[in-house]
Amino acid sequence: LYRQIAAQDQVIVAAMGNERRDGSPTSWPAAYPGVTAVGALDLNDGVAVFSTHGDHIAISAPGVDILATMPTYKGVSYWTTRPGSNGQPVRHQPVHWTSFRGNLSGTSMASPQVAGAAALFVAKFGRGAAQFRQKLETSARKISAMGGQNFTVDHGYGCLDVAALLR
Repeated sequence: LYRQIAAQDQVIVAAMGNERRDGSPTSWPAAYPGVTAVGALDLNDGVAVFSTHGDHIAISAPGVDILATMPTYKGVSYWTTRPGSNGQPVRHQPVHWTSFRGNLSGTSMASPQVAGAAALFVAKFGRGAAQFRQKLETSARKISAMGGQNFTVDHGYGCLDVAALLR
């Protein structure tokens, strides 16, 4: 399906994944050719501790403690743990969310910002994926951790800068 969408010069945005601690295995759809893969930054423009890195990353965006809406039905936010019979932690009590918003972290919180920027770009300029990607790369705000490089496997071309993208 992504090939059909890409063949129509449509912008495709995907999260890089949150497996940095597991060695940053390649994940799809972010790794497919033509997909704009997004990594996550922390509150200080550093790479989020979970954000997967790789040669296919295009851009980074804030991805830690992002205010998000939550479902309006009762659900489990997380589980408390207790020691099991073997001393290892086991799931114990559910903790339910008490409001319909919360702070979430992940590359899935960073990628919608890029998708929204893509929608604004296409609406303003009437251009497709190739022009979006080119402008995204040249308009990205360089981060000091990139050490003066134009691209790194941690940050891609830098941090999303919507104002610069739309100029």
